[in-house]
Amino acid sequence: QTKGGRAVKGIFRRSILKQYLLILSCLLTLTLALSAVGYGYLYRLMTKNAATYAQDTARRFDAEIQYTIRRADSIFVNLLFDPSIEQFLLAPYSRETPRYINSLQVQFSSYSIMNEDIADIALASPEMCWSNYFDAATLRGFCAQMEASYGVKCLGLHASPLTAFKKSGEVRLVFARNMYGMHNNTSYGRFLGTIFLSLDLRKSPITLPTDGALGTYFILASSNG
Repeated sequence: QTKGGRAVKGIFRRSILKQYLLILSCLLTLTLALSAVGYGYLYRLMTKNAATYAQDTARRFDAEIQYTIRRADSIFVNLLFDPSIEQFLLAPYSRETPRYINSLQVQFSSYSIMNEDIADIALASPEMCWSNYFDAATLRGFCAQMEASYGVKCLGLHASPLTAFKKSGEVRLVFARNMYGMHNNTSYGRFLGTIFLSLDLRKSPITLPTDGALGTYFILASSNG
């Protein structure tokens, strides 16, 4: 072979190597582009699925809460028209007190049997506090939140300060409604006290949203933050 022939073959080999590297670069670029497009599509799909899951869960949770509020309101309406409760709040330390308490215990027990998530029905007035779950100081604090209120109000999730009921993670969803005189002419329209309804969410039809599904997390907050 002549010197010129070897030079031609070297140039030819270098051309093949350049072509190979060019093709390899194109394939690598195409692979990266397809990976980026695929990742973007997959990310949008997962985000869309997570958003749909979050919206459906929030919508279902809201419907369950609204149902619970309506159920609580129905129970409150029946309690508000009970003359025994009115008389008990008017005169909590009279000779009729044992009879009122016996009547209320029977009535509250019947509500608890029909609604297994009812953990406690409590009463509070300027003269007395009655509850199996909360102490007087807690009920007084709740009453302060109910000033000038005429409808059902959800006070949020609360744990009992009573040592006999202190358990890790045990809380109650508390609803309250003020009671005004209805049956006695001398006390008609007068503020008598507040009725509290505490629900055990572990026995409630409410399904609390769970974290972790599809990378979605939920934060439950009250209007007060």
